[in-house]
Amino acid sequence: MDHDRFDGITRFFGVAASRRGFGRALAGGGLGTIFGSAFGVLAVDAKPKRHKKKKKNCRRNCRDRTCGNDGCGGSCGACGANQLCRGGTCCVPEPVATTCAGRCGTWTNTCGQPVTCPTCPTGQQCLGNGSCAQACGPGVGCPRHCTGCSVPNTEGASHCVAGNHPSVCPTQTCSSTADCPTGKQCQMCQGSGRCFVLCPIG
Repeated sequence: MDHDRFDGITRFFGVAASRRGFGRALAGGGLGTIFGSAFGVLAVDAKPKRHKKKKKNCRRNCRDRTCGNDGCGGSCGACGANQLCRGGTCCVPEPVATTCAGRCGTWTNTCGQPVTCPTCPTGQQCLGNGSCAQACGPGVGCPRHCTGCSVPNTEGASHCVAGNHPSVCPTQTCSSTADCPTGKQCQMCQGSGRCFVLCPIG
């Protein structure tokens, strides 16, 4: 390398050292360090910046609602004592006696809650319409005030009936005992299901 080119390089990097010192820097990798540092800065600057995703704005919705979730993790309001939130509206459950109304099994009250009603006495069965019925069959008779033991109902069980003779079909039709009002059961009569009156027990 001639002297003029060497002097130009030293002036370019602003090196005030002697030619001999600069030569030692070249031999020891000093120039490589200088270049590496310069390019390292460029490489850092060249890295793409990551943009943080903006969180979507949540729109609170309490239109036509006085309680329950507002859709954003908050609440539209709370109900008072002895009240329940049903569909965004505060509801007062009806008394258990009103929900059950003499029925057995589990029923839903006016606020959509399942209510477990009293069980039937020993020897009686809870039917699909909430009626307690006295089971009967071979070796198990019915009280004297009952008309007799029914043919198997649509659920396959026989119970003590009253009010209708088995040979006389009631007018109310059904496909299961659940279709009949409380105090009746569905059994076949002349090719179709009819609601027969159960014998009152007790």
